Amino acid sequence: MSAENLEFMTQVWSCSLGGDAPLQLDGWLSDDEISHLSALKLPLTAKRFALGRILAKLGIAQLDGGEPKQIQIVTDSLGKPHVAGDGPAISIAHRDHMVIVAVSRAQSIGVDIETMTGAFDVGQLVPIACNPDEAAWVRAPDGGELERLLRLWTLKEAALKCLGQGLRRDPREIAFLCPLGAEPRLGGDPEDMRFAGLDLGQGWLGALAVRGGAPDFQLHDGAALLAAL
Repeated sequence: MSAENLEFMTQVWSCSLGGDAPLQLDGWLSDDEISHLSALKLPLTAKRFALGRILAKLGIAQLDGGEPKQIQIVTDSLGKPHVAGDGPAISIAHRDHMVIVAVSRAQSIGVDIETMTGAFDVGQLVPIACNPDEAAWVRAPDGGELERLLRLWTLKEAALKCLGQGLRRDPREIAFLCPLGAEPRLGGDPEDMRFAGLDLGQGWLGALAVRGGAPDFQLHDGAALLAAL
């Protein structure tokens, strides 16, 4: 694969929070980020936010060069993160102790993760997340309901993040053609969005949504990036 093709692949880093040791935040967060961090009441939530921002800045620097601590990440009115000024598209997601960051030269991206070990009520979630065709596929009587639901849910959340709408929009409006294939496809608008599943191992499922580019990606160990500091 050429260096040009590699440059235009979405770069994805995943990382566990690790133990209880606090993150070293000196110089990493802007005043706005520190203000947001101080408003988070749960230590786990605060640590995930901080790690997501640090990992995103390191990833942006890997793609664009420059000093990671000088990179400014801002959020729009709907909470979608952007690089201040002219920079690559980014997306950040977290669940339990896991954080994932995607950085791309595409127009817009979205990333999401879920764990198969969570306490999910499939019967309760399907009517909230799925349209009738999707629900019929998820509930197929051959087992595997939870995995199918979470694959679909991560794709929908990635799509909504890519659009900058999040769960302010009814996820049932983001309709996928089922059964999901190796390259998941929407059954309607937006027709220019493309998708890839992320195999994170150890019961973790992820999804990437891309507009203005191919859904090709490279998956990296975020802990190795942090260890190089």
